[in-house]
Amino acid sequence: MSVSVRRNDYGRWKNFCKFVKPKNIPDDTFLFEYSLFFISTLYDLNEAHPDIKIVKELYPTCKKQMDITLGMFDENGKLIVDEDYPVFVDWSNEFNTAGQAETIYVLKQFIELAKLAEDEELAKYEEALELISFYAKNQLYNEEKKLFVTTGNEYSKDAQGKYQAKSTDTGCLTIHDLPW
Repeated sequence: MSVSVRRNDYGRWKNFCKFVKPKNIPDDTFLFEYSLFFISTLYDLNEAHPDIKIVKELYPTCKKQMDITLGMFDENGKLIVDEDYPVFVDWSNEFNTAGQAETIYVLKQFIELAKLAEDEELAKYEEALELISFYAKNQLYNEEKKLFVTTGNEYSKDAQGKYQAKSTDTGCLTIHDLPW
């Protein structure tokens, strides 16, 4: 089975079809990470092959997706998971920690793209990063256990922990080495 994605009218990337025998079966699953990783991919492309023209051409799509993503956070910086837009890493909508970490990771990349694109709203995204990071540090992290919680006193699932540990080189939420 293989998966392809496309963007719908709302800026969300979705699983477009599953290739199964004997014919394709369309799917309408929206996944939180797929949309964010468009931003990450543009950032990585520009890091490897700097091209301001490509950044400026694709930046409006990235900005639209980041605005959609930031609309999923409450006034305290907590991700409120949309039932129709699950966080794939946890394969559940019952936690928000992995989605919170993914957003912080990608928002840092997006801010760098916003600087290149000379976005006049840059401060809005920097403030969002500060708020979302503050929430994660103060509400999702257990200093005593050195773990991020999912809900209540449950601790990070393996997938989330691996994702966060993998993100240490960019200063995202990590299990072993907090950047703040």
